[in-house]
Amino acid sequence: MSLEIFLNILVISFLSIGIVYAIILEHRFLGIKENYRQLSLLITQFYQASEKIQKEIISLTEKERKEHQNLKNDLHHAICVRDEIKALLEKTKSVIASYPHSDVFLTDASSMENQDMVSKNIQKDSLE
Repeated sequence: MSLEIFLNILVISFLSIGIVYAIILEHRFLGIKENYRQLSLLITQFYQASEKIQKEIISLTEKERKEHQNLKNDLHHAICVRDEIKALLEKTKSVIASYPHSDVFLTDASSMENQDMVSKNIQKDSLE
């Protein structure tokens, strides 16, 4: 009989250890399940954010193209205005040259030509 009691106690202890181990594993499994839910939610939010960013990038690219075209148009208009001013300066020089002592006025006009050279260099740099 003592062997039978000993075996019963041994089986009960193994079953108790198994039950405790099962409870520990269940708690770990629940933790893993919760982490999986949180990770799934995080992935969903990341996907939504990346879609939103992608739409914003497309929108910004389109705005950049429009602004680039507007800037090109403004630059072309500025070049036309500069050319008109240059033509007016040439006409003015020819009128001034017909007056006596016109060399004083022409030196001022040459400084304007230097400014024109600077603006051409700026224009060339902006087009590149």
